[in-house]
Amino acid sequence: MIDNTQSTSPVYAGIAKIYKAYGFSILTDLWGDIPYSQALRGDNNVFQPRLDSQKDIYLGNTGSQIQSLFDLVKEGMADLDKTSVLKPGADDVVYAGDVKKWKRLGNTLLLKFAIQISRVQPDRAKDEITKVLASADGYVNDNALDFQVVYGSVAGAQNPLYAFNIVNRPDDQMLSQRFRDTLQLYKDPRISKFFTSPTGQFVSFNNGATGAAPASATRSRYGVYLTGVSGEAPIKLVTNFQRAFILAEASLSLGTAGDTQKLFEEGIRASMLKSGISATDVDAYFKANPDVVTLKGTNSQKINQILTQKWIANVGNGLEAFNDWRRWGFPRLDKALNANGGDDANIPVRLPYPSLEQQSNPNVPTPGPKTFERVWWDVD
Repeated sequence: MIDNTQSTSPVYAGIAKIYKAYGFSILTDLWGDIPYSQALRGDNNVFQPRLDSQKDIYLGNTGSQIQSLFDLVKEGMADLDKTSVLKPGADDVVYAGDVKKWKRLGNTLLLKFAIQISRVQPDRAKDEITKVLASADGYVNDNALDFQVVYGSVAGAQNPLYAFNIVNRPDDQMLSQRFRDTLQLYKDPRISKFFTSPTGQFVSFNNGATGAAPASATRSRYGVYLTGVSGEAPIKLVTNFQRAFILAEASLSLGTAGDTQKLFEEGIRASMLKSGISATDVDAYFKANPDVVTLKGTNSQKINQILTQKWIANVGNGLEAFNDWRRWGFPRLDKALNANGGDDANIPVRLPYPSLEQQSNPNVPTPGPKTFERVWWDVD
Protein backbone atom coordinates (compact mmCIF):
# COMPACT_ATOMS: atom_id res chain seq x y z
CA MET A 1 0.00 0.00 0.00
CA ILE A 2 2.80 2.42 0.85
CA ASP A 3 4.44 2.08 -2.57
CA ASN A 4 1.12 2.28 -4.40
CA THR A 5 -0.22 5.37 -2.64
CA GLN A 6 2.82 7.42 -1.61
CA SER A 7 2.91 9.71 -4.65
CA THR A 8 -0.79 10.33 -5.22
CA SER A 9 -2.65 9.49 -1.99
CA PRO A 10 -0.10 9.83 0.82
CA VAL A 11 -2.74 9.79 3.57
CA TYR A 12 -3.14 6.08 2.88
CA ALA A 13 0.63 5.67 2.93
CA GLY A 14 0.79 7.50 6.26
CA ILE A 15 -1.78 5.24 7.88
CA ALA A 16 0.02 2.19 6.48
CA LYS A 17 3.32 3.37 7.98
CA ILE A 18 1.73 3.74 11.41
CA TYR A 19 0.24 0.25 11.09
CA LYS A 20 3.62 -1.06 9.93
CA ALA A 21 5.49 0.46 12.86
CA TYR A 22 3.04 -1.03 15.33
CA GLY A 23 3.20 -4.47 13.71
CA PHE A 24 6.99 -4.62 13.57
CA SER A 25 7.27 -3.38 17.15
CA ILE A 26 5.25 -6.41 18.25
CA LEU A 27 7.48 -8.76 16.26
CA THR A 28 10.77 -7.39 17.54
CA ASP A 29 9.52 -7.23 21.12
CA LEU A 30 8.78 -10.96 20.98
CA TRP A 31 11.72 -12.24 18.92
CA GLY A 32 14.43 -9.58 19.17
CA ASP A 33 16.34 -9.47 15.88
CA ILE A 34 13.92 -9.93 12.97
CA PRO A 35 13.58 -9.22 9.24
CA TYR A 36 12.59 -5.55 9.08
CA SER A 37 14.34 -3.31 6.56
CA GLN A 38 14.28 -6.07 3.91
CA ALA A 39 10.95 -7.59 4.96
CA LEU A 40 7.86 -7.41 2.74
CA ARG A 41 10.05 -7.03 -0.35
CA GLY A 42 9.04 -10.14 -2.24
CA ASP A 43 8.08 -7.85 -5.14
CA ASN A 44 11.80 -7.08 -5.41
CA ASN A 45 12.73 -10.77 -5.20
CA VAL A 46 13.91 -10.48 -1.60
CA PHE A 47 12.69 -13.80 -0.24
CA GLN A 48 15.37 -14.36 2.38
CA PRO A 49 15.65 -11.01 4.18
CA ARG A 50 18.42 -10.28 6.62
CA LEU A 51 17.70 -9.95 10.32
CA ASP A 52 18.10 -6.44 11.72
CA SER A 53 19.10 -6.00 15.34
CA GLN A 54 16.42 -4.86 17.74
CA LYS A 55 18.56 -1.86 18.65
CA ASP A 56 18.70 -0.79 15.01
CA ILE A 57 14.96 -1.36 14.57
CA TYR A 58 14.15 0.96 17.45
CA LEU A 59 16.93 3.53 16.96
CA GLY A 60 17.76 3.24 13.26
CA ASN A 61 21.05 2.70 11.49
CA THR A 62 21.79 5.00 8.58
CA GLY A 63 24.78 3.00 7.38
CA SER A 64 22.67 -0.13 7.08
CA GLN A 65 19.67 1.79 5.68
CA ILE A 66 17.45 0.89 8.63
CA GLN A 67 14.77 3.41 9.51
CA SER A 68 13.89 3.56 13.19
CA LEU A 69 10.38 2.78 14.35
CA PHE A 70 10.23 6.31 15.73
CA ASP A 71 11.05 7.82 12.35
CA LEU A 72 8.64 5.49 10.56
CA VAL A 73 5.79 6.76 12.73
CA LYS A 74 6.84 10.38 12.33
CA GLU A 75 7.07 9.98 8.56
CA GLY A 76 3.60 8.46 8.54
CA MET A 77 2.21 11.34 10.58
CA ALA A 78 3.77 13.83 8.16
CA ASP A 79 2.10 12.02 5.25
CA LEU A 80 -1.29 12.59 6.86
CA ASP A 81 -0.93 16.34 6.22
CA LYS A 82 -0.23 15.95 2.51
CA THR A 83 -2.73 16.44 -0.30
CA SER A 84 -4.28 13.14 -1.38
CA VAL A 85 -6.32 12.25 -4.44
CA LEU A 86 -8.00 9.48 -2.46
CA LYS A 87 -8.88 9.75 1.20
CA PRO A 88 -9.96 7.00 3.56
CA GLY A 89 -13.49 6.89 4.90
CA ALA A 90 -15.63 3.84 5.60
CA ASP A 91 -12.73 1.64 4.47
CA ASP A 92 -10.82 2.79 7.56
CA VAL A 93 -12.24 0.38 10.14
CA VAL A 94 -10.56 2.11 13.08
CA TYR A 95 -10.97 5.88 12.72
CA ALA A 96 -13.15 6.23 9.60
CA GLY A 97 -10.60 8.44 7.86
CA ASP A 98 -10.15 10.94 10.71
CA VAL A 99 -6.49 11.89 10.26
CA LYS A 100 -6.45 13.84 13.51
CA LYS A 101 -7.16 10.61 15.37
CA TRP A 102 -4.44 8.82 13.44
CA LYS A 103 -2.01 11.54 14.51
CA ARG A 104 -3.02 11.01 18.11
CA LEU A 105 -2.38 7.30 17.68
CA GLY A 106 1.00 8.03 16.09
CA ASN A 107 2.07 10.09 19.08
CA THR A 108 0.79 7.42 21.46
CA LEU A 109 2.87 4.81 19.65
CA LEU A 110 5.88 7.06 20.16
CA LEU A 111 5.10 7.01 23.89
CA LYS A 112 4.80 3.22 23.80
CA PHE A 113 8.09 2.80 21.93
CA ALA A 114 9.84 5.26 24.24
CA ILE A 115 8.78 3.51 27.43
CA GLN A 116 9.79 0.20 25.86
CA ILE A 117 13.42 1.32 25.49
CA SER A 118 13.49 3.46 28.63
CA ARG A 119 15.58 1.06 30.72
CA VAL A 120 18.35 0.85 28.11
CA GLN A 121 18.02 4.30 26.48
CA PRO A 122 16.57 6.59 29.17
CA ASP A 123 17.75 9.85 27.59
CA ARG A 124 16.28 9.00 24.20
CA ALA A 125 13.07 7.82 25.84
CA LYS A 126 12.71 11.02 27.85
CA ASP A 127 13.36 13.17 24.79
CA GLU A 128 10.72 11.35 22.72
CA ILE A 129 8.12 11.55 25.48
CA THR A 130 8.81 15.22 26.12
CA LYS A 131 8.30 16.00 22.43
CA VAL A 132 5.00 14.14 22.35
CA LEU A 133 3.76 15.99 25.42
CA ALA A 134 4.52 19.27 23.64
CA SER A 135 2.98 18.21 20.32
CA ALA A 136 -0.04 20.10 19.05
CA ASP A 137 -1.30 16.84 17.54
CA GLY A 138 -2.02 15.42 20.98
CA TYR A 139 -2.25 11.73 21.87
CA VAL A 140 -4.88 9.19 22.87
CA ASN A 141 -6.39 10.76 25.99
CA ASP A 142 -9.95 9.49 25.86
CA ASN A 143 -11.40 5.98 25.66
CA ALA A 144 -13.23 7.01 22.49
CA LEU A 145 -9.84 7.41 20.79
CA ASP A 146 -8.57 3.91 21.52
CA PHE A 147 -6.91 2.00 18.70
CA GLN A 148 -9.03 -1.13 18.53
CA VAL A 149 -10.23 -3.53 15.86
CA VAL A 150 -13.97 -4.04 15.57
CA TYR A 151 -15.63 -7.40 14.98
CA GLY A 152 -19.11 -8.77 14.31
CA SER A 153 -21.34 -11.49 15.72
CA VAL A 154 -21.48 -13.80 12.70
CA ALA A 155 -19.07 -16.64 12.05
CA GLY A 156 -15.99 -15.48 10.20
CA ALA A 157 -16.26 -11.95 11.55
CA GLN A 158 -16.08 -12.66 15.26
CA ASN A 159 -13.53 -11.51 17.80
CA PRO A 160 -10.70 -14.09 17.71
CA LEU A 161 -10.81 -14.62 21.48
CA TYR A 162 -14.45 -15.60 21.12
CA ALA A 163 -13.97 -17.65 17.96
CA PHE A 164 -11.04 -19.62 19.35
CA ASN A 165 -11.82 -19.91 23.06
CA ILE A 166 -15.62 -20.01 23.06
CA VAL A 167 -16.61 -21.51 19.71
CA ASN A 168 -13.73 -23.69 18.48
CA ARG A 169 -12.09 -24.87 21.71
CA PRO A 170 -14.48 -24.13 24.55
CA ASP A 171 -12.79 -26.48 27.02
CA ASP A 172 -9.29 -25.00 26.69
CA GLN A 173 -9.61 -21.81 28.65
CA MET A 174 -10.65 -20.64 32.10
CA LEU A 175 -9.78 -17.96 34.60
CA SER A 176 -6.33 -18.21 36.18
CA GLN A 177 -6.53 -18.69 39.93
CA ARG A 178 -3.64 -16.29 40.39
CA PHE A 179 -5.31 -13.53 38.43
CA ARG A 180 -8.59 -14.16 40.23
CA ASP A 181 -6.83 -13.94 43.60
CA THR A 182 -5.30 -10.59 42.65
CA LEU A 183 -8.60 -9.10 41.51
CA GLN A 184 -10.41 -10.35 44.61
CA LEU A 185 -7.64 -9.12 46.92
CA TYR A 186 -8.11 -5.65 45.43
CA LYS A 187 -11.92 -6.02 45.52
CA ASP A 188 -11.75 -5.08 41.87
CA PRO A 189 -15.18 -4.75 40.22
CA ARG A 190 -13.72 -5.40 36.78
CA ILE A 191 -13.63 -9.12 37.46
CA SER A 192 -17.34 -9.36 36.62
CA LYS A 193 -16.72 -7.65 33.27
CA PHE A 194 -13.57 -9.58 32.44
CA PHE A 195 -14.90 -13.07 33.29
CA THR A 196 -18.12 -15.04 33.52
CA SER A 197 -19.43 -16.67 36.72
CA PRO A 198 -21.91 -19.35 35.66
CA THR A 199 -22.25 -20.71 39.22
CA GLY A 200 -22.40 -17.30 40.84
CA GLN A 201 -18.75 -17.70 41.85
CA PHE A 202 -15.57 -17.12 39.86
CA VAL A 203 -14.30 -20.63 39.19
CA SER A 204 -10.61 -20.78 38.30
CA PHE A 205 -7.66 -23.16 38.05
CA ASN A 206 -4.08 -22.72 39.17
CA ASN A 207 -1.62 -22.29 36.31
CA GLY A 208 -0.14 -25.68 35.43
CA ALA A 209 -1.88 -27.63 38.18
CA THR A 210 -2.40 -31.37 37.76
CA GLY A 211 -5.56 -33.20 38.59
CA ALA A 212 -9.08 -32.71 37.39
CA ALA A 213 -10.03 -29.22 36.29
CA PRO A 214 -13.43 -27.78 37.21
CA ALA A 215 -16.32 -29.03 35.12
CA SER A 216 -16.60 -27.18 31.84
CA ALA A 217 -20.05 -25.76 32.60
CA THR A 218 -18.83 -24.17 35.84
CA ARG A 219 -15.69 -22.47 34.54
CA SER A 220 -15.19 -18.73 34.46
CA ARG A 221 -14.24 -17.75 30.92
CA TYR A 222 -13.67 -14.45 29.15
CA GLY A 223 -16.64 -12.13 29.70
CA VAL A 224 -18.44 -9.57 27.60
CA TYR A 225 -15.69 -6.95 27.88
CA LEU A 226 -13.32 -9.24 26.02
CA THR A 227 -15.61 -11.17 23.70
CA GLY A 228 -18.98 -9.46 23.59
CA VAL A 229 -22.14 -11.55 23.82
CA SER A 230 -21.57 -13.26 20.45
CA GLY A 231 -18.04 -12.27 19.46
CA GLU A 232 -18.64 -8.60 18.64
CA ALA A 233 -16.27 -7.06 21.22
CA PRO A 234 -13.30 -5.14 19.79
CA ILE A 235 -9.71 -6.19 20.35
CA LYS A 236 -7.99 -3.38 22.26
CA LEU A 237 -4.49 -2.69 20.94
CA VAL A 238 -3.40 0.80 22.08
CA THR A 239 -5.59 2.41 24.69
CA ASN A 240 -6.15 5.51 26.77
CA PHE A 241 -5.49 3.62 30.00
CA GLN A 242 -2.24 2.29 28.56
CA ARG A 243 -1.14 5.83 27.70
CA ALA A 244 -1.93 7.04 31.25
CA PHE A 245 0.10 4.24 32.83
CA ILE A 246 2.99 4.91 30.43
CA LEU A 247 3.09 8.56 31.43
CA ALA A 248 2.78 7.69 35.12
CA GLU A 249 5.78 5.39 34.83
CA ALA A 250 7.75 7.91 32.77
CA SER A 251 7.11 10.76 35.21
CA LEU A 252 8.49 8.60 38.00
CA SER A 253 11.37 6.82 36.28
CA LEU A 254 12.45 9.45 33.71
CA GLY A 255 11.29 12.71 35.27
CA THR A 256 8.97 13.65 32.41
CA ALA A 257 6.17 16.15 33.00
CA GLY A 258 3.04 15.02 34.77
CA ASP A 259 1.66 14.21 38.20
CA THR A 260 2.46 10.54 38.78
CA GLN A 261 -0.40 9.95 41.21
CA LYS A 262 -2.99 11.63 39.00
CA LEU A 263 -1.80 9.70 35.95
CA PHE A 264 -1.94 6.45 37.92
CA GLU A 265 -5.51 7.16 38.98
CA GLU A 266 -6.38 8.18 35.44
CA GLY A 267 -5.20 4.81 34.12
CA ILE A 268 -7.25 2.85 36.64
CA ARG A 269 -10.32 5.01 36.08
CA ALA A 270 -10.06 4.79 32.27
CA SER A 271 -9.79 1.00 32.43
CA MET A 272 -12.74 0.64 34.79
CA LEU A 273 -14.94 2.90 32.70
CA LYS A 274 -13.96 1.09 29.51
CA SER A 275 -14.81 -2.26 31.08
CA GLY A 276 -18.35 -1.04 31.76
CA ILE A 277 -18.14 0.05 35.41
CA SER A 278 -20.26 3.18 35.94
CA ALA A 279 -18.61 6.46 36.91
CA THR A 280 -20.53 6.38 40.21
CA ASP A 281 -19.23 2.93 41.03
CA VAL A 282 -15.69 3.90 40.05
CA ASP A 283 -15.85 6.86 42.41
CA ALA A 284 -17.15 4.59 45.17
CA TYR A 285 -14.33 2.13 44.57
CA PHE A 286 -11.70 4.85 44.82
CA LYS A 287 -13.21 6.11 48.06
CA ALA A 288 -13.42 2.64 49.61
CA ASN A 289 -9.98 1.41 48.50
CA PRO A 290 -7.43 4.21 49.02
CA ASP A 291 -4.58 1.72 49.54
CA VAL A 292 -5.13 0.31 46.05
CA VAL A 293 -5.36 3.63 44.21
CA THR A 294 -2.67 5.55 46.13
CA LEU A 295 1.00 5.19 45.24
CA LYS A 296 3.28 4.70 48.23
CA GLY A 297 6.74 3.52 49.21
CA THR A 298 9.93 3.65 47.17
CA ASN A 299 10.00 4.48 43.47
CA SER A 300 10.43 0.77 42.76
CA GLN A 301 7.36 -0.05 44.84
CA LYS A 302 5.37 2.65 43.06
CA ILE A 303 6.37 1.29 39.66
CA ASN A 304 5.26 -2.13 40.85
CA GLN A 305 1.86 -0.62 41.70
CA ILE A 306 1.63 1.12 38.32
CA LEU A 307 2.55 -1.97 36.33
CA THR A 308 0.32 -4.25 38.41
CA GLN A 309 -2.67 -2.07 37.58
CA LYS A 310 -1.55 -1.91 33.95
CA TRP A 311 -1.28 -5.73 33.96
CA ILE A 312 -4.87 -5.97 35.19
CA ALA A 313 -6.13 -3.43 32.67
CA ASN A 314 -4.37 -5.19 29.80
CA VAL A 315 -6.33 -8.43 30.28
CA GLY A 316 -6.78 -9.89 26.81
CA ASN A 317 -3.58 -8.25 25.57
CA GLY A 318 -0.90 -10.44 27.07
CA LEU A 319 1.80 -9.03 24.81
CA GLU A 320 1.81 -5.69 26.62
CA ALA A 321 1.84 -7.38 30.03
CA PHE A 322 4.74 -9.60 28.89
CA ASN A 323 6.69 -6.55 27.76
CA ASP A 324 6.22 -4.70 31.04
CA TRP A 325 7.13 -7.74 33.12
CA ARG A 326 10.33 -8.21 31.13
CA ARG A 327 11.27 -4.54 31.46
CA TRP A 328 10.89 -4.32 35.25
CA GLY A 329 10.03 -7.75 36.64
CA PHE A 330 6.66 -6.36 37.79
CA PRO A 331 4.26 -7.61 38.82
CA ARG A 332 6.13 -10.41 40.57
CA LEU A 333 5.08 -13.63 38.87
CA ASP A 334 5.73 -17.24 39.76
CA LYS A 335 6.18 -19.74 36.98
CA ALA A 336 3.38 -22.17 36.28
CA LEU A 337 3.22 -25.34 38.33
CA ASN A 338 4.81 -28.37 36.66
CA ALA A 339 6.21 -26.13 33.94
CA ASN A 340 8.07 -27.79 31.08
CA GLY A 341 9.46 -26.61 27.78
CA GLY A 342 11.67 -23.61 27.22
CA ASP A 343 15.42 -23.75 27.69
CA ASP A 344 15.71 -23.50 31.46
CA ALA A 345 13.59 -23.56 34.58
CA ASN A 346 12.53 -19.92 34.37
CA ILE A 347 9.69 -18.03 32.72
CA PRO A 348 10.76 -17.40 29.09
CA VAL A 349 11.83 -13.85 28.24
CA ARG A 350 11.51 -14.20 24.47
CA LEU A 351 10.00 -16.48 21.84
CA PRO A 352 12.18 -18.95 19.90
CA TYR A 353 12.42 -18.51 16.14
CA PRO A 354 9.89 -20.73 14.32
CA SER A 355 11.48 -23.77 12.74
CA LEU A 356 9.87 -22.93 9.38
CA GLU A 357 11.70 -19.58 9.37
CA GLN A 358 14.98 -21.31 10.17
CA GLN A 359 14.42 -23.81 7.38
CA SER A 360 13.45 -21.28 4.71
CA ASN A 361 15.75 -18.35 5.51
CA PRO A 362 19.48 -18.99 6.10
CA ASN A 363 19.74 -15.60 7.80
CA VAL A 364 17.70 -16.90 10.72
CA PRO A 365 20.21 -18.53 13.10
CA THR A 366 20.02 -22.24 13.84
CA PRO A 367 20.09 -22.82 16.72
CA GLY A 368 18.53 -19.52 17.67
CA PRO A 369 18.68 -17.61 20.94
CA LYS A 370 17.51 -19.50 24.01
CA THR A 371 14.25 -18.53 25.67
CA PHE A 372 16.20 -17.22 28.68
CA GLU A 373 18.34 -14.84 26.56
CA ARG A 374 17.04 -11.28 26.92
CA VAL A 375 16.22 -8.99 24.03
CA TRP A 376 18.13 -5.71 23.72
CA TRP A 377 15.78 -3.48 25.71
CA ASP A 378 15.32 -6.02 28.52
CA VAL A 379 18.01 -5.11 31.04
CA ASP A 380 16.36 -6.26 34.27
